[in-house]
Amino acid sequence: MYPPTFDWHRMVQRPHHLLWEAARAGHGVIFCNFTRRNDRAMESVGERFYVCHNFELLQQADLPEAVLYCNDPAHLALAPRLKATRTIFDVIDDLPAWRPQWPHACAAATEVWCASEELLARVRPLRPDARLVPNACDFSHWVTSPEQQPIAAEVLPHPRVAVIGRIGEWVDVPALCAAARAMPETHFLLVGPVENVDYFQADALYNIHCVGERFYPLLPSYVHACDAALIPYRADSDTAKAAEPLKLWNLLATGKPVVASGLPAAARLGGTLATTPDELTDTLRAVLGGEWDRARSEHLQQTAAARLWADSWRAAWRGAA
Repeated sequence: MYPPTFDWHRMVQRPHHLLWEAARAGHGVIFCNFTRRNDRAMESVGERFYVCHNFELLQQADLPEAVLYCNDPAHLALAPRLKATRTIFDVIDDLPAWRPQWPHACAAATEVWCASEELLARVRPLRPDARLVPNACDFSHWVTSPEQQPIAAEVLPHPRVAVIGRIGEWVDVPALCAAARAMPETHFLLVGPVENVDYFQADALYNIHCVGERFYPLLPSYVHACDAALIPYRADSDTAKAAEPLKLWNLLATGKPVVASGLPAAARLGGTLATTPDELTDTLRAVLGGEWDRARSEHLQQTAAARLWADSWRAAWRGAA
């Protein structure tokens, strides 16, 4: 069971994949939506997989013993009410709001999982038996170029750069804007919800286009319609330093050049790393100008393929009660 954190139909994240694989492995799964609906308490979205729209009603039901899987440390307090015999605290990000609750959560959970080596290193002093369950790649979904491009991309002239995912506080909006100003002929296509207070700087730039959140099945079409992909993280963000985001693997799977700034995980892969706005601009110029080894992209694409999510994440549930 996954307590209300976000909605099933919104941005597909690590819990979506992990829980889907739990269902495929033979376990019944209840994903509890954050948004409450009074007209529909529960619906089936797949074999052994249910989405709950009213968590309050669910808690009143006579539930069997459950495995409680959560990312929000506060949700571990639900274990007695849900009759959970196994509790998994999955550390997916080092978020400022959650980190102060790590000590209690690590002590309360029966298992602690971490999404990256850096997160594991940060959690191990609190929980020596914490386990690495790395992010993986939905390779087959991202590798194929759709026949039809999104209109939002088609209307933009080349070169185009895709920025996929939530524009959170860890995104280096000033660096993105500096690159857009320095490269007026390049159009930056942002696909995802904006949650960064610095984003007002981008609104004034004619070559930054944000189309907002799009459904997961459509995301590869935006990347394949562009000439490169960009992950512009802040170099001073603890969240970024600890991250090994899903988008890194998924973008590499497209075979497009991926430029990443402020993301140590990309540097370890041998991908492009730019640490300042000036380096970010110069790197993008080089990539879009053809100074990119196709063999390198193919190698990184194969690295992403090795992270097939079905194989990597199904292993997390082997031996589950």
